[in-house]
Amino acid sequence: MKKQWNVPFSELDQIGEGISKSYTDRTGSGDSMCIDIEGLLTDYLGLDLRYEKIAEEGGDVLGFYANGRDPLAVIRDGVPRDEVFPEGTVVIERDLLREEQSARRRFTMAHEAAHDIVKKLYPGQSVREIYSDPQALRGSTPQEVEECIRREERVTNRLGASILMARYKIDRFLRENHGGEPVRCYGDGVFTQEDRICIQRMANDMGASFTAMVIQLRDLGMFEYRPVEEFIENGILRRKQ
Repeated sequence: MKKQWNVPFSELDQIGEGISKSYTDRTGSGDSMCIDIEGLLTDYLGLDLRYEKIAEEGGDVLGFYANGRDPLAVIRDGVPRDEVFPEGTVVIERDLLREEQSARRRFTMAHEAAHDIVKKLYPGQSVREIYSDPQALRGSTPQEVEECIRREERVTNRLGASILMARYKIDRFLRENHGGEPVRCYGDGVFTQEDRICIQRMANDMGASFTAMVIQLRDLGMFEYRPVEEFIENGILRRKQ
């Protein structure tokens, strides 16, 4: 099996932040916390964006980055059919256009944009490119192929998150709204009401979900970790006194 590229996540975080800054500088939108991810995808990266009813098996495919060869199952006139989209097309599940799905739609777009960025910055190293060679596919076990896919999905999730929720935007929010103090995380994911509200406001401002923001803060090492016993003592036990 051809070895898939292995870029440190810290490098991906810097690339995502750099892309966020580059795009907002070009568009004069640097004051906005919420990056125009659709504009970044179409105007900055030059991708074609389509909304379709995706009918892939399992029902968990929300986005697709087309290479001009591999088909995607979509609904046409109420009937599922395989369609090959032109290379450079991003297909997003139509149901994500609902207002309540905004954060999910934005993250899905960022994830698919990350596939394009990976292809441009690290040519020949995406899963589809590696296994476009039948010999590489024959020389790999199903487990190796699955791990290669999982690795790429982790990479594109990390890169997409760093575009949507770049470190410099988080730093700015905390300076302006949290006294410049880091968010405290007790144990492995317990927050005070004040910090939970801060995370939610930050997520709202950046057009992300609460869960995505928690993961991003953790991945960027931006939490101040405290023992969960401190949370209990400052909450339950303090109220008893």
